[in-house]
Amino acid sequence: MAVVDKNVDKRGTREISEAFIKFLFTLEAQREFAKVGFRSLNLTVAKEVQSKFPKISQLYTVGSWGGWDSVQKKFFDNGAFFDKIQGR
Repeated sequence: MAVVDKNVDKRGTREISEAFIKFLFTLEAQREFAKVGFRSLNLTVAKEVQSKFPKISQLYTVGSWGGWDSVQKKFFDNGAFFDKIQGR
């Protein structure tokens, strides 16, 4: 999530946009994200819901998957993995 200066200034929505982004990091919002399957960035919430998520034993980078060109082709090109899971 990001506030794009050009857009919020044009529309006069900076204050509400920044408030919304701030809200996303509250305990309330983080708990709602966890309910629908997202890991929380908040350590308190992460601890509350840790039993719902498998432990991560190894982190990966895009390099682990062959780099951006490989990732683009495998996952995001037309007809690739993302399209298949979306039923396209």
